[in-house]
Amino acid sequence: MKISKYNFIFVGNNAETTGTIIYNSRTGAMATLDSEHFSLFDDFCKSGTPKFDKEFELGLLNCGFIIEDNVDEQAEIRLNMLRSQFATSGMGLTIAPTMDCNFGCAYCFEVGQLKECYMSDEVEDKIVEFVAQHANSLEMLNITWFGGEPLLTIDRIESLSKRFIDICEQNNVAYSSNVITNGYYFTPEIAERLKVCKVEYAQITIDGMKETHDKRRFLKNKENGENGSFDVILQNIELSKNILY
Repeated sequence: MKISKYNFIFVGNNAETTGTIIYNSRTGAMATLDSEHFSLFDDFCKSGTPKFDKEFELGLLNCGFIIEDNVDEQAEIRLNMLRSQFATSGMGLTIAPTMDCNFGCAYCFEVGQLKECYMSDEVEDKIVEFVAQHANSLEMLNITWFGGEPLLTIDRIESLSKRFIDICEQNNVAYSSNVITNGYYFTPEIAERLKVCKVEYAQITIDGMKETHDKRRFLKNKENGENGSFDVILQNIELSKNILY
């Protein structure tokens, strides 16, 4: 066995009580290790000799933190990229139903774009037509809702989702979706509506801890950043976290 090249280790201010976080960028796995288990893992990183029990070893292998000697991670990544590039059985679409946003983040890469632009019925029909034309050759369809802030247009998400789901059911295509949102409108009510749309998870963007976040991510009508969004977003996550997952 050997250590993955794609591990990232984050040691907190007090690893004895909070543990050490390990993240693998190839598999997407993340785990928190207490001091005892991290010491065993760290020793293996330095010596190459495993001294941990089979249960811990299996967990590390399943997460990709350690790999078998014959595994070439870079070759696997290249193979997966080629598979996705030439595969015709699956379709993944990223759809921005609006470029508008309730936040006024100065650093946003979309600054200067069509912030007030919302998807029209005509564009919706064209997207649905495109999916329908390819449905009979698909095994799966995945939609990522993006923006702007996509939850500003929950009605459009619902309309498109229903049409996508109908097409997939008619053609025996597996359907899944997710949303990337700033979380300000991710209330339980909205989460329930997203669940009906078969949105499986939400990626919620937070810009550091409260003090930092509130200085950078505030509503457009709050010019000085006071009454920031951090507490609202965390409350939404706490109230809605078990609805989608």
